Amino acid sequence: MKITKPKLVVGLGNPGEQYQFTRHNVGFMAIDSVIKLLAKSEVQAQHLAESWTWTLRYAGQNLLLQKPLTYMNCSGAAVLKICRKFNFAPQDVLIIYDDVSLPLGQIRLRKKGSSGGQNGVQDIIDKLGTQQIARIRIGVGPENGQSFEENLADYVLANFYKDEELLLDEVLKQSCLAVRQILKSGFEQAMNCYNGKKISVIKSDDEIKETEN
Repeated sequence: MKITKPKLVVGLGNPGEQYQFTRHNVGFMAIDSVIKLLAKSEVQAQHLAESWTWTLRYAGQNLLLQKPLTYMNCSGAAVLKICRKFNFAPQDVLIIYDDVSLPLGQIRLRKKGSSGGQNGVQDIIDKLGTQQIARIRIGVGPENGQSFEENLADYVLANFYKDEELLLDEVLKQSCLAVRQILKSGFEQAMNCYNGKKISVIKSDDEIKETEN
């Protein structure tokens, strides 16, 4: 059976320095991490179709990475332009984005589905005309299902807490490894490996002592 692999990986976020390290921008952060992991040489960003894009070659195929610059809620317009320009079908697309319903430390891979209330994803579904779009959801919600004190917009547009940064780094690393496995082995194997996996940071003895003091 032929394995369908993505030709376009889209990370969702908002442009501008004020949003650079917010929870809503983990999709952008993931694209940066994918470039570092998969690019064998330096790749140059191109401004194309209201987006920053990068082209690299991995696992025997060309791969286009995209950060839409249309702001989150209008991401679909930029994705549609890229799909039309390169003749990509919806099944060629993989989107990476934040999900407040998952705690930080979890990622979830799905082949299709609703937006779950994520406006950027909903706009992509609306513009491409289908829910048959693969995605990696990166949890940015509180641990243990706790509620957050801010309203939803304030929460996702706030920066990560200082004590979350090490875990965030590991989550981004695991998200990139998931992308790599999708490209090498297909989506099914990646789902089996990463869905349900709890991502954590193993602290050194010195870090544990500092925390206890």
